[in-house]
Amino acid sequence: MFKKTVLAASVAMLALVPAVHAMDYQGEFGVVLGYLDSDDPDLGTDVLYGADFRYHFDMVPTANVPLAEASFLNRVSSFGVSYVSLDDASLSILDADVQIYHNDLFFSAQVQRLSNGSSLTDYGATIGFFPAESLLLFAGYGRGDGGVDSDFDILSVGAKYVTALEGETALNLLAFYQTRDDAVDSSSLTLAADYYLNHRVSLGARYFHLDDDDVSDSGFGLGTRYFFTPLVSGGLEYEKFDDFESIAAELKVRF
Repeated sequence: MFKKTVLAASVAMLALVPAVHAMDYQGEFGVVLGYLDSDDPDLGTDVLYGADFRYHFDMVPTANVPLAEASFLNRVSSFGVSYVSLDDASLSILDADVQIYHNDLFFSAQVQRLSNGSSLTDYGATIGFFPAESLLLFAGYGRGDGGVDSDFDILSVGAKYVTALEGETALNLLAFYQTRDDAVDSSSLTLAADYYLNHRVSLGARYFHLDDDDVSDSGFGLGTRYFFTPLVSGGLEYEKFDDFESIAAELKVRF
């Protein structure tokens, strides 16, 4: 409760800061630091840290749009890499992807490598289209590394929609569903919404549902992002399940 109260108060204060002018960018670099607390004895408490980088093939215009949604709304192709690690668990995840926009079509390819004593590598590709200006519908297929078990299929579908509201306010909606034909036939559902108080400040809510042969669990999340300048932003994310919670802070710089 204390964490959520502090988060709400911080967002309220940030919304009162004077507006910043838009500035185009091509690259973005970020770092993240988080804390996890789980009732699972195999996880316990741990510290998460990581970094990410994304480079766009063209300059990203930012005028008259929420700064966090500029690349999506302007359909600017890019590639990115990210790395996160859990300290005590000796677990690390390396992701790389490329995203291509061509008229009303969208393509992406992803690879993820998980290391925890041994290494597992998943691959995937996604295709989508824009039936409306800022509405993307997409579907994906991937191949998961089962380690000692056989490899498995990963299927996903989703939608992302950004709409302008009154003045500088806007709303981002995301729905994502994935099934994995792995040893426990797992599936996940993510629903997310971000409300932009203006072009630089957002407040978001998330809902998660995880299901497999062994367990079914739901959770929620809260998040916010604030642009101190057109090129520097900070964010907070909080997630809670029955036996797990986490909080993470992120700092990003554009150039």
